[in-house]
Amino acid sequence: MKKLKLAFAGLIYFGLISGAFIAMPSIASAALTESQIQAILSLLQSFGADQTVVGNVNSSLRGLPTTGGGGGTIAFCPNFTYNLYLGLNDSETEAQVSQLQKFLAQDSSVYPEGTITGFYGPLTEQAVKRWQAQQGVVSSGSPDTTGYGVVGSRTREKIRANCGFPTPVPPTPIPPRSSNLSPVISGVSGPTTLNTGQSGTWTVTARDPENSPLSYSVIWGDESEFAAPSSLRAPSPTEPVKQTATFTHTYYKSGVYTPVFYVTDIQGLSAKTSISVNVGSTVVTQGSLYLSPSSLSVAVGSGAGIQALYQPPMPPCLAGAYCARVMPASYPVSAKWVSSNSAIASVGYKDITTAVVSGISVGTAEIKAVYTESSGNVLSATAKVNVTSTPQPSITVLSPNGGESWPQGSLQTIRWSAPSSSSYVSISLIGYSKPCTTEPCPLYAVQSFTLGKVLASGGYFNWTVGKDINGYAISSGQYLLQITDTTTNASDQSNAPFSITSQTQPSVKITYPLADSTLTNKSVAVSGTCSNYSGAVDVFYYSDKKEETFVQCISGYWSTNISVNSNAGSGSFDLYAQLYPNNTSVQDIIKLYFNWLSAPSITVLSPNGGESWTMNSSQTIKWVSHGTHVTISLVSLDKTKEVYGLLGSIPNDGSETMWLPSDLPLGQYYLRVRCVGSCTASTQQFDDSDAPFSIVAPSPDLVVTSFSVPTGTLGQTVNASATILNQGSASTGSGFRIEIDYSYPPDLPWNCSYASQGSANTDALAAGASRTVSIPVTLPTTRTGSFDAVVMADSDCAISESNEDNNFRSVPYTVSSIPTTALYANVFEAAKPLWWPTSF
Repeated sequence: MKKLKLAFAGLIYFGLISGAFIAMPSIASAALTESQIQAILSLLQSFGADQTVVGNVNSSLRGLPTTGGGGGTIAFCPNFTYNLYLGLNDSETEAQVSQLQKFLAQDSSVYPEGTITGFYGPLTEQAVKRWQAQQGVVSSGSPDTTGYGVVGSRTREKIRANCGFPTPVPPTPIPPRSSNLSPVISGVSGPTTLNTGQSGTWTVTARDPENSPLSYSVIWGDESEFAAPSSLRAPSPTEPVKQTATFTHTYYKSGVYTPVFYVTDIQGLSAKTSISVNVGSTVVTQGSLYLSPSSLSVAVGSGAGIQALYQPPMPPCLAGAYCARVMPASYPVSAKWVSSNSAIASVGYKDITTAVVSGISVGTAEIKAVYTESSGNVLSATAKVNVTSTPQPSITVLSPNGGESWPQGSLQTIRWSAPSSSSYVSISLIGYSKPCTTEPCPLYAVQSFTLGKVLASGGYFNWTVGKDINGYAISSGQYLLQITDTTTNASDQSNAPFSITSQTQPSVKITYPLADSTLTNKSVAVSGTCSNYSGAVDVFYYSDKKEETFVQCISGYWSTNISVNSNAGSGSFDLYAQLYPNNTSVQDIIKLYFNWLSAPSITVLSPNGGESWTMNSSQTIKWVSHGTHVTISLVSLDKTKEVYGLLGSIPNDGSETMWLPSDLPLGQYYLRVRCVGSCTASTQQFDDSDAPFSIVAPSPDLVVTSFSVPTGTLGQTVNASATILNQGSASTGSGFRIEIDYSYPPDLPWNCSYASQGSANTDALAAGASRTVSIPVTLPTTRTGSFDAVVMADSDCAISESNEDNNFRSVPYTVSSIPTTALYANVFEAAKPLWWPTSF
């Protein structure tokens, strides 16, 4: 009876499934409506099918890969209720970050690292982006603009739909108020000059670290009395997230105004910025003075620094001439300091522009700074000081604390110490510029970036250098690190700036001639190395005039010849080798001496050291000599014997081209040119090259001249085609292996032991010969779209080549979805093995 009921239930299930398929268009299974998919999944659950079966059927209905019953892409289906994004951890989300990582790790193409850390870091963010693109949620933009990389409402709904959860769960708001960060103003623009009665337009650009709505307001400076802006309010959570705001205003009186723009988030935290405008061409002849910080709180027995900053007046324009009216930047100045009550707070000097306020007893006092302009006008500014009885809890930056160099993309640990009363800290970078030493100071904008917000008690934060909390890029340069207690606003900065450097810093080195050596010939062979660079090397020196030549650095090496044109008999000069990557300069400098009075009367010009000559090749030898005839030979490295005679007595015409014989002994040698006919007895009879050069054997060099991968469907095996050319001077001598890999993007360079997606073997290839090989490749099983494939000749590095770095080639290929009929079969096959009666 039980078997009959199960069979009957199965027939009902089969009828419903078949009806759903008949009702939908005969295209891909993705044409099923959400209600149809949910009806099928609910039916399976009512029959008692386990989660794996439900997951496999759900995957097939949506065109996703299924598993064989032992877990798979959706075997683990957590019910997310939080908005999850970069910087959060398990303690803030009830362990939902770990659940998200476990969910993503089920698909290695989405989350290949698969680490479960409980911290939403850059790797987790990249995995979420891959999953969103794979599922058609979002594939571009940023966390702020489109939610790309954030598990928000749309991503949660997609996860629930894929897992078969029927009812959405409202998100739990995070983070708590105490860890909310202030808005970040990234720019303000507007007119710097206006006529009286003329309207001006100002634009403010800002973003909120929590991606919450922002409201914008302004104080124009021409109000009847100064007050906080009436429109300074917290926005409603339902307001759209505005990244920019535009204001229009008209000034009716001449003067210099400084409108202050405020940006406020839903928690009531705000940020402000300002820009000055000169109305009616008012000529400002007097600057202003202000203090930073504008108020202080210190404990008895402790101290804090304070600076006086001078704001120069707007510089005048010449009559009838156009000039850009830009207010000069303020800069710290040396001022005279005085306390209104030295029994409560005293003031002393730390350096020429910084004063130190020390707490003497509990109470309040005012600190005044007095500064005299070059015109003799006296300016002053005051700051209020509150002296407390107990020290305020302090935060101390431990690292980076100044002088470090952190490469872009590297994982570094930021460390600090904080009191036990601190809850969360905000970690920020502040762009560093050298203090101004001129008047007026150059105008520059100080950049700041928020890196994250974490529990203060942890004392450390692992940071991928070059990315802020929202994944925006931070350029290379010098920065100060700032740690701020989000509750008390207590903060500390690194003692000195540290550097963010490029991942691969180019360099250049002169290796020959050696520094401080003495030249006796005006023709000099120069050679050297370069790293992380391929391009032109500028080689030059200054003697009677600048002499310069450019040479290409290839595979890390460069060489050239220079002629030293000094008319003096002896002396010295600096030799430069310089690169110009990314509009910067990198150089190496050595000092060389010369003495033409002791110069030899016979000189080898080339090869003069460092060259590689291949046997059975044509080479040219050059020299300068006295006499009518010379001989040319190879000399041992210790210069004790001539081991091989290259040319017998030949005319002394300074140049000879020869074919290197195949029986030459391989190795390194000096080249010797000897005078043998009508030689001057009192002069030098022979000369050797300045450094050894090499005789090398012919070798093959494999390159891929063409490569293609046909379009196919998910998991299909296709035949790729690759043409391999041996452009070297010798046969490979034996067969070699060819392998293909696909990755996102291609994984290069090859490491001689790669687990490929397709391979083939081919026979030996003669010098100059080519061969086209067909290679079977299995296309990706989980993603459709356009990707890249890489082919590698001699993938296991079995052939010794003259160039091992040119064996690969990359091409795009396309993967399409599986035909509809195959998807239908997957639905029944996924469910049948586990609960369908065995007799049917």
